[in-house]
Amino acid sequence: MKRNIAFLLAVLLCCVSCAFRGCGQGFGDMVPTSAATVLEVSCKLVLGLAAAALLLRRGAPQETVCAGAIVGVTVGLGLGLPVLWAMIRKREASDRLFFNTCDEPDGYGRILAELLKTSVPITLGASALNLFALVDTRLICQQLQQGMGVSYETAKSLYGVYAKAQTLFTLPSSLFASPITLSVVPAIAGALARRDGRGARELMESALRVTNLLAMPAAMGMSMASTAVYCTLYGSGSENGPVLLAILGASSYFVCLHQATAAILQACGYEKTSLWTVPAGGAVKVAACRFLVGRVGIVGAPVGMLACYAVISALNLGVILLRLRQRPRLLRVTLRPLLCAVTMGACTWSVQGLMLRHFPALASSRAGMGAILAVTAALSAVVYVACAVRFGAVTVPDAQFLPQTVRRKLPGLRDPEKSAEKQGKKCKKRLATQEEV
Repeated sequence: MKRNIAFLLAVLLCCVSCAFRGCGQGFGDMVPTSAATVLEVSCKLVLGLAAAALLLRRGAPQETVCAGAIVGVTVGLGLGLPVLWAMIRKREASDRLFFNTCDEPDGYGRILAELLKTSVPITLGASALNLFALVDTRLICQQLQQGMGVSYETAKSLYGVYAKAQTLFTLPSSLFASPITLSVVPAIAGALARRDGRGARELMESALRVTNLLAMPAAMGMSMASTAVYCTLYGSGSENGPVLLAILGASSYFVCLHQATAAILQACGYEKTSLWTVPAGGAVKVAACRFLVGRVGIVGAPVGMLACYAVISALNLGVILLRLRQRPRLLRVTLRPLLCAVTMGACTWSVQGLMLRHFPALASSRAGMGAILAVTAALSAVVYVACAVRFGAVTVPDAQFLPQTVRRKLPGLRDPEKSAEKQGKKCKKRLATQEEV
């Protein structure tokens, strides 16, 4: 009961907090969201763990300990609300010309109808993924016992290894895809509202290109250096761990691509697409797990995950290409990042293999594997940045999605307009030379 009360209060505060965050997102200002998130996470970490530890020492029952841990979340949300409110008010005070416009807002009924029209399909799509994940959990253990003939304890152990790899698999989408989707939705919607089709297409291309630039190397690095990554974090006790992480690393790219394409569809008014693309991907995931896990073991589970998000991403891209007028040029936003990622992946695989072969003593401990991972990651990062600058993978419009500190360190940004202008000057000069001859 105590845990439920703490949880319900956290849900209420979260809903109010999301309203303020959405206001900042609509104005393209993510500073309030960032400040409130840092405060919330800090409270969750410090206060939640401290309350749980204190209750454990006093011998409190399990539900009370859980309630104490949730208190950190509730307090963090409660402290984040004043921060959000103050920053939104500051924005209003600094831009009174915009806020004091004569535009008449729609009625409450119309606004509620628009909110429900947009939010219900998105919520149902997200709920479908969670539902399929729940079915997937039970199905994997069942197929391991029936198809592979292992005991219940062994099946739980194998699924635990898979769960550890899944923790790392969600990192790229949390670090890269989520911030891009938060910033791109209001930007594209604003361009379409201004009837700026060209600007909307450029924003779509920039969002997809930056997603590829960040998600492709993360996925490639996780797959090629899966042995070093898994053994550094969890030790070398499982042979299946690096294999599972290698497959999930490839899946992580399609998770990021799914989020980016879903954001583009949402901004263009096609949010209902997720009502059938997500269930289609989930059905493929369940079917793949049912067919593969009982035949090849736990390795079939990440293959099903890969198939799920690949299908969702492909369907989203199909809708974008078929339904949108100002559709992005996919080859233009994919080829250069893919070339950079493949080059970096070859470097990652080679460096890790050479270090494991020539320094076998390092592979016997987590610290040694951490050293191998550090060297591999450093060299791979240098290779990738060099390729990105050399091949002109990052353009000037893309820089609006990158932090200022990163922009300043990339002097080789490619400007499409300047490139076209430069090419035109070369053509004119060549024609003038031919006329003189």
